[in-house]
Amino acid sequence: TIATANDIQVVLSSVLPVHRYEWSPEIVDPPSTIDAVNESLQEYAESNGLYYLDYFTEMVDNRKGLKKELTPDGVHPNEKGYELMSGIAEKKLMSILDF
Repeated sequence: TIATANDIQVVLSSVLPVHRYEWSPEIVDPPSTIDAVNESLQEYAESNGLYYLDYFTEMVDNRKGLKKELTPDGVHPNEKGYELMSGIAEKKLMSILDF
């Protein structure tokens, strides 16, 4: 890629968990689609020497949706959700940059 050719370290992040899109009930089984996308992203990152930032694992509930305390609507993070994401990203970036 252009980034890696220019010594830029690429970080791909997971898609956040969603159990259901309330406003789009025709979207069937978002958890399966999100799992497949995240698996593909992680495999791509690993096989191409990129970094994978996993928000999903710490934010998912037992229904494969976003934890209730992290979202107002089951899809978008709230302040607590973004704070958690910030901490996850900071930890990953510190490990990448050897801090």
